[in-house]
Amino acid sequence: MTLIAFTCQLFAIATLVLSIKKDLRRYWLFLFALPVILSIVRNAYYLLIMNYDSIYTTIFLHIPVLITISIIFIFYDYESQKRSSETIFQSLKKKAQRLQNSLYKSKKINAKLQPNEIIYDLIDYVDMNFTKTYNRAGLSKHFGLNENYMLQLFKKTTGKTISNYINTKRIDKAIEMMGEKDVKIIDIAYNIGFENYNFFHRLFKQKTGMSPGLFRKTFINK
Repeated sequence: MTLIAFTCQLFAIATLVLSIKKDLRRYWLFLFALPVILSIVRNAYYLLIMNYDSIYTTIFLHIPVLITISIIFIFYDYESQKRSSETIFQSLKKKAQRLQNSLYKSKKINAKLQPNEIIYDLIDYVDMNFTKTYNRAGLSKHFGLNENYMLQLFKKTTGKTISNYINTKRIDKAIEMMGEKDVKIIDIAYNIGFENYNFFHRLFKQKTGMSPGLFRKTFINK
């Protein structure tokens, strides 16, 4: 009978050891079983030397104690695994949401712009390149817009045709450059994109009410 009890105890201990071997953090449960384990080791020693008189009769109480500890461990392990699974699921869910948001932003960025959005890119382009030769067909091709539709949309947005918008920018630049006294007016005209000086002269006078030369004498050379 004692041998059967001893065998059951060893089986219970082996089950506990194999279970908690998966995670070192679970060794704290051994604190509850430590007195029982020490008692089992003591009784095993006396069994081996056949000193049955020295074996405590409490050996039969070890089994329910070990079973209780095993049950506690099983419930603890189940709750721990459950929390771990929930944590992993939440982590994967957050990663999936971040990935979805990134894909949405990527699609939004790479999506084809609508014409009313492209026109602002066209305006920015003209603002930076107004001194260059104006090519209406080249602009429409560059921005992927029908030429006539581009002209209509530009005028609707700015209130001016592209050519008028460019010429206004050029005259404003010419007025700014008038302060450079060493630069001839004809050179200013060519530097800002005018290939015909007479055309520049006429536009400048329309905007300021006086010729470029008179403007410089009146406002610059004082």
